Amino acid sequence: MTRLIAAFLLLLSARPDVLLGQATAPATQLRPGTRVRIVTRDDSKPRVTTVVAQFGDTLLVRWPGLNTLRLPADEIRQLEVSTGRHRNVLKGMLLGTGIGGTVGGVLGAASYQPCESTEFMGCFMAPTSQGESAVIGGAVFGVLGFVVGSLVGLASHDTWQQVPLDARRVTVNVAPRAHGAGLGVALEF
Repeated sequence: MTRLIAAFLLLLSARPDVLLGQATAPATQLRPGTRVRIVTRDDSKPRVTTVVAQFGDTLLVRWPGLNTLRLPADEIRQLEVSTGRHRNVLKGMLLGTGIGGTVGGVLGAASYQPCESTEFMGCFMAPTSQGESAVIGGAVFGVLGFVVGSLVGLASHDTWQQVPLDARRVTVNVAPRAHGAGLGVALEF
């Protein structure tokens, strides 16, 4: 039984956030050089900046083109951390092809007119039905959508993860005693 208790205490010391049932903000997320997106009490839209340092409840950040600024925690309404830059080329290709093909099919069907030329080879590549016109329009616009979607998907963008601002800090301390172990739990608000 004591081994089970010791294993439980070891688990709590490794992951104290499970004690609260909610994840706390990892301290390593706000290390110097981290890209963050911040909404302050004065701003309505988020601004991307770089963390210079963190001192207790104050965040030292460098705005693009400006000097370093101290932001107290109570001035920050929303804080997000960049988990990296990503591209969505495949998603862009699929969406572009699908949207372009659909729009082209609808436009091709709506613009169909039977060919009535009497010249030699006058109706050579002309569609003979509304369905054929829809297929040709879908194919042309689908290829165009594929190219545009691929180019849009090449643009890289940040993926953001929100940092809870009211995260509680839990620390667990296991101290060996003469006949067992002592457990200390501290909860900061």
